[in-house]
Amino acid sequence: MFNLISEVGEQKLSSTIATNESNSPLDPIDWLSARSIAHQKLNSSMNYIKYVRDRPIWQPVPDHIREVIEDESLPEQGQSLSSVCHSVLNYVVPYAGGNIHPRFWGWASGEGTLGGVIADMIRATININACSDTNSAAFVERTVIEWMRQIFRFSKDNTGGLFVSGSSIATIISMAVARQRALANVRKDGLMDAPQLIAYASTQVHICVKKALELLGLGSKSMHLIPVDDCFRIKIDDLKLAIKNDREQGFVPFCIIDLEISRPFRALKVWFTLKEHGIIKLSQKIADHCDQAQYFLSLLEKHENIIRIIRPISLNVVNFRFEPEECDKKDDEIIDRFNNQLLLGLYASGIALPSSTRI
Repeated sequence: MFNLISEVGEQKLSSTIATNESNSPLDPIDWLSARSIAHQKLNSSMNYIKYVRDRPIWQPVPDHIREVIEDESLPEQGQSLSSVCHSVLNYVVPYAGGNIHPRFWGWASGEGTLGGVIADMIRATININACSDTNSAAFVERTVIEWMRQIFRFSKDNTGGLFVSGSSIATIISMAVARQRALANVRKDGLMDAPQLIAYASTQVHICVKKALELLGLGSKSMHLIPVDDCFRIKIDDLKLAIKNDREQGFVPFCIIDLEISRPFRALKVWFTLKEHGIIKLSQKIADHCDQAQYFLSLLEKHENIIRIIRPISLNVVNFRFEPEECDKKDDEIIDRFNNQLLLGLYASGIALPSSTRI
């Protein structure tokens, strides 16, 4: 077997084997040229981050650029590395979402760091999965999970975790774990003849929770919505009453959803960032963002005659909307339309990029 492997390896490395474009290796033909192009693109990435403040947050994709991207035929023959990079720099990079800009104030997208760029490059280079104890990726992931446990002061005895692609997948996995706890044999028996499981959430819950219930076979009807108070917090007394009533009807409460929390080797970027900056500096940046939210609140409060502020502002999210005196403040449809037009104007200007929501 070892002799066979050696022979195959020698044939792969041999430069005497005749090749053509269709069966040539995926490695660059000219490593020196490829190295030069890669260095140029790394410099471009660094400049993109360094000078992010000098350009608009967002700009619309022109019709001719969209046509170039969407109408391109399936590539049968490859292009040069420089040609592909040229396409990315001209057709993709200028029209990104803008979330690395310091005035991107919408949704829950991370802004990224230069260290993250380097970590992603390394991750793509080694291209391993963190699903085996035989490689370093698994140990890095376990270490980062342990660091997260320490940061959030979770119990050491019964705390574990996974790195996933985002909050929607995290919601599915978390609810699958809760389903497994409620129905010990669900992995073997499925939901056949199982009692009706009930999840509880506030009326402000994110749509991903409903989708998670559907994907897990529980159905959207298994989510019971609980009213909120004037500060949009779930009413605990109403929650207790709903659980009591459901149990009396033979239902099985299995999950209470509070907030939406935002296996390739994803841990490396977190590991790299924590080691590069440390939790003291990162904690201070979080605190800075919360302070900025309070400062923004103080500015809005000067115009409360035309700006409605949704309180409390406890972290770094500020919910507000303009309610001009010229508009009927009871006409939500007109006011929502007005605010949406304001958002579109901000997007087009490139000054700032807040996001809209409905509560």
